[in-house]
Amino acid sequence: MSVGKYSSYMKSLKDLLNKPYSYDNKVELKTQASNGAKFTSDASIKDKDGSAAGNLKVEYKQGNFSVDKLAISTDKTITGEFKLAGAAPNTDFTFKCTDGSRSSGADISAGIGAVYKDDAFTVTADADVINGPNFDFTGVFAYQGFLVGGATKVSTNFLSAADAASKDSKDAAAAPVAVSDYNVLLGYKTSDFTVAAQTTKALSHVDVTLLHTASKDLEAGTIASFDVKGGSTPFGITLGGKYKLDSDSSIAGAVDSTGKISLNYSQKLSDFATIKASGQVDSLALDSDSHKFGLTLCLGN
Repeated sequence: MSVGKYSSYMKSLKDLLNKPYSYDNKVELKTQASNGAKFTSDASIKDKDGSAAGNLKVEYKQGNFSVDKLAISTDKTITGEFKLAGAAPNTDFTFKCTDGSRSSGADISAGIGAVYKDDAFTVTADADVINGPNFDFTGVFAYQGFLVGGATKVSTNFLSAADAASKDSKDAAAAPVAVSDYNVLLGYKTSDFTVAAQTTKALSHVDVTLLHTASKDLEAGTIASFDVKGGSTPFGITLGGKYKLDSDSSIAGAVDSTGKISLNYSQKLSDFATIKASGQVDSLALDSDSHKFGLTLCLGN
């Protein structure tokens, strides 16, 4: 059984509890070129403010090199994610960048990373080459189903110090290096379920998760979140699941401790079209206008 990246154990559950639900009204078109390049475009009316938005995403793979994501959106943001698999034994190299300089309040970011995977552990290292630079390191070790992992973020200001030195040597301060965040993961994984406890915010917040694949058609999970020392974030719990009704349809549902109930129904209309309907009810404020509903029409394959 392969060992996932540190972030993957939380992401799998959050995808189950959040990803099926979209409260925007959206049309999505997918197509694939003869050379294997995949194109995904969408246009939507946002539930939040009624504004219109659109995105175009390209994915492409050639040998060991892949464009995992090259996207441009109507908010004037360009995003790229690239990977070179097998660049070294058991190691992949990645590069990510975002150019939001034409968008109000957005920045340019770029990062390089490496992922090393073995039968017993997975280690990642990422560097933000625009800011700091700042470094993120994670590792997960597995033994007979038990998982032990850790993550740390090291922040520097070498680049800002260099800028200050180039402008005025009197303003150039020493470039300190500091550990700005650190967290741990403890868990247990089998072929059909994963239970884990993972901290965030320098060990001050804990998420306890359970993800269970009950059958090939049913997947369920729950997450409980709380602050270690009674901080400002209240205790919260969310549980949900997804059930495949048949080869063409599925339903998903989730409920959380704030009283919000979410439902999703997906129906394949043909080999080319699928429609998805999502709704959310605030059960503690039935007379409010906080309820949500969205439709998504997916075209292509």
